[in-house]
Amino acid sequence: MAFDKRDVQFWRDLKPGSFITLTDAGTINDALESGGDLSGRQFEVRKIIHIDESNKLLTWRFFVLESAGTKTVWLLAKIVDQDFDLRVLFVPDDFDKGDRHDQIGWEHYELFQKPEDPDNIVLEELEFATSLHRVEGGEEDKEREIEYALKGQGELNGDVTEIPTPSGVIPLIATVAEYSTDDETENPEAILLEIGNPECETGGLIRLLLGSPVSLSDVDIIAK
Repeated sequence: MAFDKRDVQFWRDLKPGSFITLTDAGTINDALESGGDLSGRQFEVRKIIHIDESNKLLTWRFFVLESAGTKTVWLLAKIVDQDFDLRVLFVPDDFDKGDRHDQIGWEHYELFQKPEDPDNIVLEELEFATSLHRVEGGEEDKEREIEYALKGQGELNGDVTEIPTPSGVIPLIATVAEYSTDDETENPEAILLEIGNPECETGGLIRLLLGSPVSLSDVDIIAK
């Protein structure tokens, strides 16, 4: 494999069992709040979710990172040709993961655009919302609403490969909708990520990921 993290092939080849140390501002703040220090936090790559966009325009590689005593972190390498960028993401504690049937049952209508017939919703025809709204702050901080706008490419679809490959694996597809905001927040990026069996009428598991871009200098890797 390539051993230069500036090389896009490095991120294509990186395997589970590798160790990644993050020193971005968000990770350091989390570490300090839990009694850590300014050295950042080391994670192990436990799983990789690789998604090739259907028209081969780009690739998303989500590195699912775990460290004892901390919540799961997702490091995204978004690859377009020979270029890539990195983002550190997480699933917010107040977001309920579930498929389309679950989300509608929980009345999370704000995740989707308004259907043509609200009284006769066809789950597989729903499209993700063009904007997302989150409330931050509270208690000591004044509450503020953050509005995320869907990026210009809209929602995209792709084929999923999980590494390591689970036993009895079935073909999976993903729908990826990327959002960003100019509002003041530590997490200016958002992604709705849906992964599931294309034959399932209730859709795939939907996650909301929040986070921010990070530079290569904030990421140190011990590759397996």
